[in-house]
This record gives sequence, structure tokens and C-alpha cells, in this order.
Amino acid sequence: PAPAPAPAPAPAKAELAPPAAPAKAAVPWLTAADMAKKAQADAPKPSSIPTAIVGKVEVNPSSEFFQGFVKITVEIKNGMNIPAGRTQVVLDFNEDVLRLQRIEPANYRASASRVLLGDVKPGATAKLVYYLDPQICTESIVDGVVQFRLPDGKTDTVSMRPLKAEVVCPLFFTKEVASSALLKRLVESELQVRDSKIYHPRVPPGTKYEKMFELAKSAVLAHDVKEVREFKSYNPYSAEVWFYGETKVKGYKIVIRTAVREKENIVELFAASSEVRAVTGLLAELNHQLATDMETHMPGVELEQVLDETLKMKVQAQAQISKLGEDVAAGETEV
Repeated sequence: PAPAPAPAPAPAKAELAPPAAPAKAAVPWLTAADMAKKAQADAPKPSSIPTAIVGKVEVNPSSEFFQGFVKITVEIKNGMNIPAGRTQVVLDFNEDVLRLQRIEPANYRASASRVLLGDVKPGATAKLVYYLDPQICTESIVDGVVQFRLPDGKTDTVSMRPLKAEVVCPLFFTKEVASSALLKRLVESELQVRDSKIYHPRVPPGTKYEKMFELAKSAVLAHDVKEVREFKSYNPYSAEVWFYGETKVKGYKIVIRTAVREKENIVELFAASSEVRAVTGLLAELNHQLATDMETHMPGVELEQVLDETLKMKVQAQAQISKLGEDVAAGETEV
């Protein structure tokens, strides 16, 4: 028999190559300076806030009379070793006696007498000035607080030392020798302290401006002063009257003017002297007297005080100062 065929040889097993080892990342070469910087960057950051608060916030208020206002200056000094965050000042005063006219610097955020100063750095000083317009002669207390935030979020408060805002009305005696020429010389050259209160009256139809003038005039004549000269014109109605007086205690000379102008819808009370306290006190008293008389005799009229300094100067410039030295003419009266 034929021999059996030889079995076919088994196919050779393919040899599997071992997996390739992953390529090693190139290690950058670090210098000693690089290593020092890296160690410094990786080190834990120390807190910028001291663990202990040293020092305190000091508040120093002061007051003075300035251009007819009670000027309140508040100085805040951060004597701590940390910032006084979101510092704000809140002034407290009797708004029936003192009216807030303006705050300086004007770029601070303010709501009435509350002013946000922002963060005050350690050792830094911030200053704020309030101008308060006296509405009546009286003594009033002005105080307030300064609030700031600590790093832990808590709010701290420092109370302000109370200030006395004393607006004294001058007492007068009549000076019989007063004349138009004397008033003109005093206003133009001698009496450098001057101020006024200006009003835009809200008047119903048919209001008589002449009646408003008589009330303004009587508010001045309630004092022991001498009426010197009066100017009037009609259609539209315009009138102004000049007075003179001297204070009893110090003998300060004071020139007073009141005017009503229908065309511009203006009521003016003006005073000039050599002493700021006399002007401030007198205008505060005249303001109170006029407001009271208007409420009694002309209840439909509301006096809206003008606080714009430019307009006040414009109204003052309309006064008949140049005519004070002239002879009495038609329509004018020299008492």
C-alpha cells in the first residue's frame, strides 16, 4: 500500500513585538535662579491683613461762618494699620433751623447729609465740608457719626464731637444821620461782607407783587433801622428799598436792601456789613419773619429759596446802587 501522506507543517506563529515604551517628556533645564523663583511662587502667601488691629479712626469737626453759611468741616484720620473700608459720614442737624445748601468736594456720592468717602488708607486723612444755610436766629447742635467697615466685614462707628451753631440776630439802634450818599459809599467801598437770600415765589394768578414788597419791607422795619431810600416802577412792578442801622453791642454798620421784581419773579433780601456774623444772623431772622408774614397774609404764595450763587450775583447786580448818590427823582422817595 502507498504510504500515508506526511502531515502539513503547522504555520509558524507570528511573533508579537513588545509594546513600545512611551516616549519620555523632555525635562527642562532649571537654573538655580529658576528654582528659587519657583519655590517663592509655590510658597503659601502671607495674609496682607495684620492679625492685630493697631490704632483708631479719629474724627475732628469744626465750624465757622462763611459767606452767610454755617460751614462745618469734618476731618477723618485713619490712624489704624488697616484700611477703613467704605467710610461714610452722616451729619445730624435740625433741618428746620439749618438747610443743607451744598457739600464739598462735590464728586462724593451723597444722599442728603450722608456722604460716602470710600476706602481711607492707613495713615491717610479725608476731609468733607458741609454748607448749612441758617433759616432763623437760634442756637442749634450739629453732630453725627463716621462709619467704616473692618476687614472681617463688621462695621465700626465713631461719634462726632457735637458743635454749637449759634446764629445771633444783631440788635440795632437807629442812626438818624444816614443818607443815600452814605449808603452808596458804604456798599461800594467799606462793607465787604455781603450776602442775600433770593426767592422765586410760586404765585397764583392775580397775585399782587406790591403786597409782597410791603411784607418784605415790614420784615426789615420790625428792627430798629432807618429807611433811607425807595425806588419803584410799574408794568411790570419793580421796587427796592434801602435801610441803614448799627448794632448796639459792637456798633457794626449794616446796609439792608429788599426788592421785589415781577418780571423776573424775584424777592430779594440783601445785607452788607463788616462782620459776617451780623450779616448771617440778620438774613436768618429776615428769612424767618418774611416766611411767617407771607404765610399769614398771603397764604397762597410759596417762597422757594434760590441757592444758585450765579443767579444770586445777577440779582444783586440789578440793584440801584448808582442812583443812591443822585438827587431824589419822580417815583423815588428819600426818607
